Amino acid sequence: MQRGALATGLAPTLGPVLGGLLVTGLSWRAVFYVNVPVGICATIFGALFLRRDTEHRSGEFDVAGFLLSAVGLGLVMYGVSVGPSLGWSSAEVLGSIAVGMVLLGVLVIVELRRSAPIMDIRLLGDRLLGSGSAIMAIESVAFLGTLYTVSLYFQDGRGLSPLASGLSTFPEAVGVMTGSQLGSRILYSRLGPRRHLIFGVALSSLCISLLGVLGTGASLWLVRIVLYFMGFAVGQVFVATQAASFATISPAASGQASTLFNVGRRLGGAIGVAVSATAIMLVSTHAAPGGGQTDPFAYRIAFLGSAALNLLGLWWAWTVRDRDAASTIPQSPRKKDSDAAALHYQPQSDRQEEKGIMKCCH
Repeated sequence: MQRGALATGLAPTLGPVLGGLLVTGLSWRAVFYVNVPVGICATIFGALFLRRDTEHRSGEFDVAGFLLSAVGLGLVMYGVSVGPSLGWSSAEVLGSIAVGMVLLGVLVIVELRRSAPIMDIRLLGDRLLGSGSAIMAIESVAFLGTLYTVSLYFQDGRGLSPLASGLSTFPEAVGVMTGSQLGSRILYSRLGPRRHLIFGVALSSLCISLLGVLGTGASLWLVRIVLYFMGFAVGQVFVATQAASFATISPAASGQASTLFNVGRRLGGAIGVAVSATAIMLVSTHAAPGGGQTDPFAYRIAFLGSAALNLLGLWWAWTVRDRDAASTIPQSPRKKDSDAAALHYQPQSDRQEEKGIMKCCH
């Protein structure tokens, strides 16, 4: 639970730091080249340390599901990514998103009819997985959208270099680390999944809103402190969703469930960046039709918009029932001892009755 939350939260937060180092020390091309050795290392690590699952048969390869999901998701992601730059009304953007959505609709129909689909859509009918996937997707919209906006805020709005911008974003990574540790060790078991999720979503929305209220004239250290607490709050959401979402999923279906969970997270991140970029471009174009420097008000709109979208996760968090995820809630040693004592406890009246029966029989 802790490792998954750390990887999910740290990866996009450490990206601006590494990107700033590469852009400042080498060139912008290095941002793309660095993925080659990382991919090679990941492949070697997987070959050496990942164990093959021999207990569950995967069945036949779902060619139709693979093609429909790859092309459909690819077109939607492409349309969402280029929408801010080409314009949402352009034929290329509208065509890509429309065709992609049609293919994804066909994918749902095809996969529901297969006994061994590549994406088991039926698993989203599970209350915890469905709610957790929705919360993670919504949180990714706000999280990635805020990271995109805050990078522009530091560089264009505050005049920082790419490296200084990445380092100023780093407190959020520290917040994710400390927040996920506290959440997994203490808060998740004390609050329960539902209250833990509500707390994390509400606090992250509050911190993102504060970024919009501060503006470009606030102290940089105050902005970094807010970023730390935002990371702390996001860590709570990541911990709780990754712990509770798979509580009622069987081991045989965990791979399929993880696929659906991560598809929503990735798509949410792309949508978050697109929404923030669109908000910034629209506000800046309206304020200065001739182009030029980004209007500071645009950052405020982008931050507040991400915070508002993130609040949608509160409804899904409210649908989570703690008793459904009871198996994921660790018990303290004191609680375990009390439960064990309760099993061996016998009331005084029962002991007296037992003695009377034994005496009578004797």
